Amino acid sequence: MITNKAGAIVRKIENGEVKILLLHLIKHDYWSFPKGHCEEGESAEETAKRELLEETGLKIHPIKLLGNVNYKDVGDNDVQLLLFLGEIEAGELKNEEGHDLAWMTVEEAIGKLTYTNLQDFLKSHKAEIIKLK
Repeated sequence: MITNKAGAIVRKIENGEVKILLLHLIKHDYWSFPKGHCEEGESAEETAKRELLEETGLKIHPIKLLGNVNYKDVGDNDVQLLLFLGEIEAGELKNEEGHDLAWMTVEEAIGKLTYTNLQDFLKSHKAEIIKLK
């Protein structure tokens, strides 16, 4: 059985440079994109929007589906993670207890992400992420 998850690579422009948002889960000490499990009857895009709001306080506008990352979780279960490119619609960034959030350049994020599959995904989509309409 495959577990479906969705999340987003959220970008903003700061001083003429594209920055993206990463989440640091302190308990397990890993860096990732904000993401989570798809609830029953929920589309991947709805999941990404809900998870971003819950984990960051930001309401996002998904621009496009970038693709998927398949991996095994700690319980050796198959996971399919769909990642969207998103921009902020509204909200204030909030750090919840148990995780930190940080804006960084794509290159910084590639070096900070804990898992190589996410690093590779970000490298392969870098041009799309930094391209401004």
